[in-house]
Amino acid sequence: MRASKVVGRHGKKIAAKGAKTTVKVARIAHRHVAQKPHTYMKDNWAWYAKWHNWKWHRVVHYGTLGSYLLVVGLMVFSTVRIALAADLTNTWDFSSQSEYALDAGVEFNGNSARLKAQEYSSDSLTGFLAHMNSTSGTTVTDSSSNANNGSTVGSPSWGSGRMNNGLTLNGTSQSVSVQDSGSLSLGSQQTIEGWFKPSSTFNNNSSTSQT
Repeated sequence: MRASKVVGRHGKKIAAKGAKTTVKVARIAHRHVAQKPHTYMKDNWAWYAKWHNWKWHRVVHYGTLGSYLLVVGLMVFSTVRIALAADLTNTWDFSSQSEYALDAGVEFNGNSARLKAQEYSSDSLTGFLAHMNSTSGTTVTDSSSNANNGSTVGSPSWGSGRMNNGLTLNGTSQSVSVQDSGSLSLGSQQTIEGWFKPSSTFNNNSSTSQT
């Protein structure tokens, strides 16, 4: 403890001495760079003396000085911002993937990185949520809190999907049927969304049910 106090006092003395030296250097610099040239021009140049004695001299002088300091300050700020935010202006090249550590929700995609596709989570407003991750059977499990489990029709097949597993339908005689319930009644503020992969190009003529 005593040694740390001695070091602390020594550090304060060094800081105080450094501050005094800085002030001294600033005063010497001001005297040689500003004060002496000002005195010389005022004594030898009539127009400069007249300008210096003008009643609006201080207003113009400090206005010009303020503008100069503002410009310099903006330049310094821009330089520091660019230096400290290098990651925002650098081009990231993920070709050497071993140089990067990705979070659980991010994956490499060639020479770039992207967010991983993730399954939706149920909340209090979810009426029906089927991840279709089964590997066999006829039940399509509802992951919401409403237990609106469905049943497959026409013996569709289970297989690998974009995320975990998926259900393959032939587009004609195969489907999933869910019993009616109050939680599935559509009003004016519902959203229906699904992920699917068509076996051929999908457009407005792909289904006769579309209008």
